[in-house]
Amino acid sequence: MEYLETLNLSEASLNASLAWLFEDGWGAADDGWGTAAPFLPRADLLAVSAVYGVVFLVGVVGNIAVGVSVCGVKELRTATNFFLLNLSVADLLVLLVCMPISLLETWVPFPWLLGEALCKLTPFFEVLVFQASILTMIAVSLS
Repeated sequence: MEYLETLNLSEASLNASLAWLFEDGWGAADDGWGTAAPFLPRADLLAVSAVYGVVFLVGVVGNIAVGVSVCGVKELRTATNFFLLNLSVADLLVLLVCMPISLLETWVPFPWLLGEALCKLTPFFEVLVFQASILTMIAVSLS
């Protein structure tokens, strides 16, 4: 709760901002910031969550399959396939680092629930994994 005190938030205001999760309607009490409930209706949040889940599952399984294929089959160990393996690892990192946090931010836009350290590190890691993916695609296209 030390993090909440640095933002001048009380535990009561945090509970009020999350109250919409447990109510039948969207009438959660305003916590003074005007963002007590998410920006999307509940049905849209569920649809977005389902799409995130499908993309996450297919992406993780597909990228792991690429890694197992390239590392497991000796004939696939070529320079181009190692570039593709690198792209697969970069995409897997995008899925594992960015998607869960993005989904959490979709459901609970305020307050930040993951602590001060992750508040500062999350943008760094998101840009890092995006750049790894982009630079790998450039290397593949140039080879």
